[in-house]
Amino acid sequence: MVLKNLVIISMLSILIVSIGAAYSMWFDTVKVNVYVEVDSGEKPFIDSYKGFRCCNETCCSCSTDCDCKGLEDEQMTLYNNKSLSLSDIDCCNDHNCNSCHHDGEGNVTLWVGLVIKHEGVIPVKLTDVNVTVSGAYQNINVQYYGYGPFKTSFQSVWGYVDPCTLPFSGYNNSLILEKDYKMVLWIKIDFVNCTSLPYVNVTPVFNNWNE
Repeated sequence: MVLKNLVIISMLSILIVSIGAAYSMWFDTVKVNVYVEVDSGEKPFIDSYKGFRCCNETCCSCSTDCDCKGLEDEQMTLYNNKSLSLSDIDCCNDHNCNSCHHDGEGNVTLWVGLVIKHEGVIPVKLTDVNVTVSGAYQNINVQYYGYGPFKTSFQSVWGYVDPCTLPFSGYNNSLILEKDYKMVLWIKIDFVNCTSLPYVNVTPVFNNWNE
């Protein structure tokens, strides 16, 4: 009987100790290490670029031939890796189009190609392209075409581009860039009745991916 009582007392002691330990753990202070990755605020930047000037050959026997040439390096200036400025653009005013009922003189198209890289933590989405112009023209129309995203680096991305075949198929104008990814952006700028274009500034616009 004594042995039985000792066993019961021992079991009760163990139970009380266990309950006390559990109670202590429940109400004790818990320390948790939390790591939060915060965006540096860094937006995508222009990694490389290319520009073409194309005359709209809708005159001279009413042809629709593509007449394009690349812009010179001194005609393109990169500002803060965010905006590309084009200067001294020829408005194609040297064409004699009086013999045709379509007047193509002064109608010029600019194709601007940008490789854009994102190094920020939060993914971003292409939302627009801002184009500001200093010059004399009647009308302007801007369209853009995004391609990607690409993880790998590019080898001579501009070397084999024929501006007469732009835009390429498979573009995505709501493209999302994650960290360390790139995209190619082609921007088409049409001017009607242009007489002078001393300055054209192109700036792609990105927002956070969920905005």
